[in-house]
Amino acid sequence: MRTINLIVLDVRNGIVASWQRGVVAVALFLLMDVMLYRLPEILGEQAVSFSLGDYFVNTFAGVKEFFPELNQPIILPFAWLAIILLILYFTLNYPYKDLEGIGKHILILSGGRRRWWVAKCFWVCLNVLLYFLIWLAVAVFWVLMTKGNFDFAVSPELPAILGFEQRIVIQPPWNVSEVITTTVLVVIALCLLQMLVSLCTRPVLAFMVSITILLFSTYFTSPFLMGNYLMAARSQTFVFFGVNWASGALASIGIMLIVVVLGGWLFGRMDIRGRED
Repeated sequence: MRTINLIVLDVRNGIVASWQRGVVAVALFLLMDVMLYRLPEILGEQAVSFSLGDYFVNTFAGVKEFFPELNQPIILPFAWLAIILLILYFTLNYPYKDLEGIGKHILILSGGRRRWWVAKCFWVCLNVLLYFLIWLAVAVFWVLMTKGNFDFAVSPELPAILGFEQRIVIQPPWNVSEVITTTVLVVIALCLLQMLVSLCTRPVLAFMVSITILLFSTYFTSPFLMGNYLMAARSQTFVFFGVNWASGALASIGIMLIVVVLGGWLFGRMDIRGRED
């Protein structure tokens, strides 16, 4: 069985058959858009005609840098965590369950473990890209409904509305394409890393690792904590002394390559006969 056939099976069994997850993603993205649209009114400020770029930055805004020595209150970005954890959850169980079930037989028919592993890596990438396409579709719909701007220019008022650290905000305009590129690559890298950990241990342990990375990222601003690159509030695109988007993109590509190569090597030596559900 060729790799492309394995990918088609994964798309059918791991994406199309789980279409209900897309409904959940639509609901969450729409909620985020509605919240931003209503936020100026809630804050008692003048209404803003938001753009696609505004809605993207809002969805992946995260939280500003935390300084415990200043006795700042701990602010956990629940909406941001929900957005990231949702796609991590969507890509969590299928590879493991597939290996526990019919995937064993398909693995034999495919003529090699490497093809199976490559197909699963491709499946993860497709899931993430589809997730962002769903975001785009919802954002376009909402901008159309609210007569917003169909571009990715970010409104000058947005950082203040979202609570960015105003003392270090860079003057507009901002290149939001940097944030979008980094965000997509980092999410793919985290999902691939989670898949590798889940196949070596268990999905629940892998998900706990992902949660830990994101939680630590909210409290510590460090280029070694990948969650920082998923927060517009900590990106050099918007604030001085933020994390560099290019470093995040390169680190993500490096993680992807390591996961694909190392995962293929480990999976080729893994005993799958005695695995239990």
